[in-house]
Parts: sequence; structure tokens; C-alpha cells
Amino acid sequence: MVADEPTIKQLSVITGISIPVLILLLGLLLPFEGKHNKAYVDPVGVVTICIGHTATAKAGQYKTDAQCYQLLAKDLEDGTKAINNYVKVPLSNHLEAALRSFIFNVGSENFRKSTLLKKLNNTDYLGACAELEKWIKATDRNTKQVKILKGLVNRRAAERNMCEAGL
Repeated sequence: MVADEPTIKQLSVITGISIPVLILLLGLLLPFEGKHNKAYVDPVGVVTICIGHTATAKAGQYKTDAQCYQLLAKDLEDGTKAINNYVKVPLSNHLEAALRSFIFNVGSENFRKSTLLKKLNNTDYLGACAELEKWIKATDRNTKQVKILKGLVNRRAAERNMCEAGL
């Protein structure tokens, strides 16, 4: 389910993310987000479409593959801004991909306020990578119940492995 080479090149140009980082990032995003051309409701009640896009998703909506990758490019901008504005230390490709996946999932504001970022900017790379596995809970939009999601447990483990591979 990885994007084809022309799509990766186009995404790299639009987002400013290097091709090596983008390939690593898609390797994290696609298995966990999937690509769903038809909108669906995720495990915590959020209407989602394409590759984890929620901002404008509506029940019953359908998007083409090209539209899905356009939405992905727009959604990845949040991570670019967050990394440019908040990260003060050098990042390897693997570490950057792990952070981008994390920010894509939790948002830049949660990243900005995180212990993960504090540890990262204090050059505690291993400590920052370990922080990823703490982010495994989500609040159900309907019941307001906070739950540990198996998908988040698996995603954070993959992000941590990617993060540590870059050290």
C-alpha cells in the first residue's frame, strides 16, 4: 500500500520533506492509518477519510487517490511547522520520520507541550523515543471514555523502533 514513485516525489516537493524521510514516514503511516477513499468512523468515533484525514471528513464522503494524497500533503504541513518551530536539535531521517508520524497522529500542540519534546531538545534522544509509548490512549467522542487502543500501542512501538533506529 506504499505510494508509487511519482506520488512520493510530488509529496516531497509539496511538503518539503526529503524523499528518504517521506519513504520512512509512509512506511509508518500507511500500515496504521490505511488509505480509505470512503469515509469511515474510527475506533473513537471520529469521521476519517483517506490517510488519517479528519479535519474536513464527513460521513458518506468519497475521495479519489489523487485527492487523498493532496489531503495528506496538507495534513503533513502541521508536522513540518512543528519540527521547524519546536525542535532545536539535529534529527536523523529515522528520528524525523518517527516524530512526523507521532505529530500527524497527536497534533502539533500536544507535541509542543510534551515531555518527549523537552527530552529531545535536551539531547536525551533515548528518553524522547521512550516517551512515544506513553501516548496510547484516546478519548471516545461519543462516550467520553478514555481507552487504551491496541492500534496506538502497536503504532507507538513502531514509532519507537524507528526513532531508536536513528540514534
